[in-house]
Amino acid sequence: MNDRRDIPYATLTLVLGQDRKLYYAPPAKEFDYSGSQGVGGSHLPSYDLKTEKIEDLGDMLLPDGRRVIGLNFADAGPDTTLYFVGAIEVAGDRGAESESAGEIAGVPYRLALIIYRPRRDKL
Repeated sequence: MNDRRDIPYATLTLVLGQDRKLYYAPPAKEFDYSGSQGVGGSHLPSYDLKTEKIEDLGDMLLPDGRRVIGLNFADAGPDTTLYFVGAIEVAGDRGAESESAGEIAGVPYRLALIIYRPRRDKL
């Protein structure tokens, strides 16, 4: 993403994993819980400090396909597990009781803990 300038570079989602890789989870569009103009999914690139290799780990999606909209926190566990906290898309029918905390640009969301295990490449 070096040549892209439409990514809102939030520094709160940068973490150094136990595998000596930097992981960064920027949102696809500008992200704010109350003032976003649109909603996109977060993306996860990594940078290996030993090899200087950048790896694109792709869009951050939950197992059921819902998007990770934006993140505010990242940390690493002692076993290479990464932890992120932020907004995820809430699925459900309009009008039904929802578990959402609100809406971002018309998309229902809630806060969640997202767990990523680099060795398994799954959220």
